[in-house]
Amino acid sequence: MKRPNGWAHHALRWMGGGAALLLTSAILAEPLPLVRDKVQQSMAIERNTFSRSDFGAYRSPQPRARTPRDSGHKEALIFIRNVNFRLFGNIGFLAERAVVAARPNTPQHPVVIDNPKSFSLAVLNGRVVISPLVLKELLNTHVFNFNGAPLRKIEVVTKTGQLVLSGEMNRRGQWVPFSMEGGISVPNPETLVFTPTIVLIDGQSAAGLLKAANVDLDELLTIKATGVTLIKSAVHLKPNALFPPPALSLSVKTATLEPRGLVLEAVTLAAPTAPEPLDARASYLLIKGGDVKFLNIMPVDILMQISALDAHSRLDFSLYDYRAQVAGGFFRFRQDGATLAYIKNYSELRPGDTF
Repeated sequence: MKRPNGWAHHALRWMGGGAALLLTSAILAEPLPLVRDKVQQSMAIERNTFSRSDFGAYRSPQPRARTPRDSGHKEALIFIRNVNFRLFGNIGFLAERAVVAARPNTPQHPVVIDNPKSFSLAVLNGRVVISPLVLKELLNTHVFNFNGAPLRKIEVVTKTGQLVLSGEMNRRGQWVPFSMEGGISVPNPETLVFTPTIVLIDGQSAAGLLKAANVDLDELLTIKATGVTLIKSAVHLKPNALFPPPALSLSVKTATLEPRGLVLEAVTLAAPTAPEPLDARASYLLIKGGDVKFLNIMPVDILMQISALDAHSRLDFSLYDYRAQVAGGFFRFRQDGATLAYIKNYSELRPGDTF
């Protein structure tokens, strides 16, 4: 009889007698080469996941040692192509293309999708479009939605090179209509400046009067809210402070106004090389590297693509209501650990689907 090796030999010496003979038979009957091959195969797959945070010249930082429950990386990269990316409701943006780093506020934690205050989104590069509808809802339901707000009933129109804001302003305790039209400039990557050249207050032109009297607009009107301040005769906008959580980090390279909305081009940092999609689609979110917790699942070194159920539809994704979208779709899993999620578009959800 061939003598067992390793732990089996020591176990036999310890047990002795008839029990040892029974154990010897069990060990000899076990297909050890199959177990060894399986372990080697699993280790090869595991080693392959190490490259999930390499993107050409860009590599996601790995400040901690890797463990079975922690990749050690401090971010997960999200590659976005032609996606209507909502935070909640209509508030969000159309991402024509973007690379976004999701980073947990506590480095040892995963990105917890269900807690938008626990992580941030850093836009590394890309182009996004904020439509007039989104700007309207953002200003009415988020930015100026507080007691004592100086503006209300805001409407937004974008034209080629021009932004038009209208609504009601609080003037000495009375609500009067206003309208402002002008262009957008980018004095620095964190600030947009809206400089109105046409100003109507209660139906009367104020621009000429202000100029003739050498008076700035902020002497007649106070506009101050999170991310929006009127300084002299220009409205300063801080995009990173305008949106609800998760915290946004966006460095703007250019800002242009088109009929479809405000188009922002993000500054290209060390641009990660975009990987090929897992499923060839024109619209998708591809999450690669790092640890992300959603529902009660937490993939380590995640590799997941999210697409719409209809292969020909643009993905309409809502961060706050993703559970309802997932519940209306299905998952597919690959042998290398990659996950393909096909979800119901947010616009297709029915009342009662969300909570």
